[in-house]
Amino acid sequence: MKFLVNFLSVAAFCLAVTIASAQTVRMVDQSKNAGKVEWLPRQIQMGDIPLDVPATGEFMVKNIGTEPLVLLEVSPTCHCTVVDFPKDPIMP
Repeated sequence: MKFLVNFLSVAAFCLAVTIASAQTVRMVDQSKNAGKVEWLPRQIQMGDIPLDVPATGEFMVKNIGTEPLVLLEVSPTCHCTVVDFPKDPIMP
């Protein structure tokens, strides 16, 4: 019985530590890029696209910051799409 109580106490402690440290929120932007970006439009609805029929959608990127903006990574929400984005700095 004592073993069970000790085991449950250790398990509860481990669970509490895991929950407490699982989510960390950054309150300050740690990136070195001071640029700010505006996407126009913010989202594109493509609807139903038939299989093996290519479709394209384009976003305009506007640098609304005060320094050149460099896009390091652009990720789509669907892994079935390919992303091409400018690698050169985008001026304000």
